[in-house]
Amino acid sequence: MLSLLLLSSLAAAEPLKVLVLDLQAENVPESTARIVRDEIAVDMSRDDRLDVLSTEDLRRVVSVEAERKALGCDEQTCLAEMGQALGARYIVHGSVALLGTTTIIHLNLFDTEASRSVARETAEAKSADNLLPELRSALARVRSRMLGAPAAPAMTVQDDAGFSGLAVVGGVAGGVGLLTLGAGVVLMGLAAPTFYDVTPPPEGPSPNDRVAAQGQGQLGTGLLLGGAVVGVVGGALLALEVLP
Repeated sequence: MLSLLLLSSLAAAEPLKVLVLDLQAENVPESTARIVRDEIAVDMSRDDRLDVLSTEDLRRVVSVEAERKALGCDEQTCLAEMGQALGARYIVHGSVALLGTTTIIHLNLFDTEASRSVARETAEAKSADNLLPELRSALARVRSRMLGAPAAPAMTVQDDAGFSGLAVVGGVAGGVGLLTLGAGVVLMGLAAPTFYDVTPPPEGPSPNDRVAAQGQGQLGTGLLLGGAVVGVVGGALLALEVLP
């Protein structure tokens, strides 16, 4: 029983074999297609869970493919037989094309066990600087299909911007509410000594001073209540956006 468990664990840890075929060159030099093919192989080789077949294996495949075509097999059958002959579960093939000023790379992932294509991805860019990142993004999606792991989601505008407009409004409203609340407390504090001083004139505050202090206190009370309301509403908006 222990030996069976060890064998099963070793089998589970065995890398998944992937065969990368030459890409068809359409309106681009053959050297460009070879560079893209090599980049695909290098990118996939960085994943320890994948075993990308070598150049010698690719040469063998080309020879096998020629023989299969001579026998008249269709593309699906030939790909399945090539992959199975080399022990590869998946085959990556496709094309590189130039449409106007845009370079387009089509990738096709073929499952040799199911004998059908299970994923198609496209990478396109108008400049060489942007093509490589687009290709790697497409390869990440292909790799996720092979390994059964979800590809990393592309960053959206909202992800890059941070908080949404609702959260920003809530934060600003909360800040304004706190400032208004503080201003009301200050005005009420300034008015309190005069308003609550019961000493009659001339030792105490004059009637005009009392009226001014009363108005100051009323304004402070209004700011206090208004700031509290605005602060609570802003905090609620921010909580709705930030909290899960």
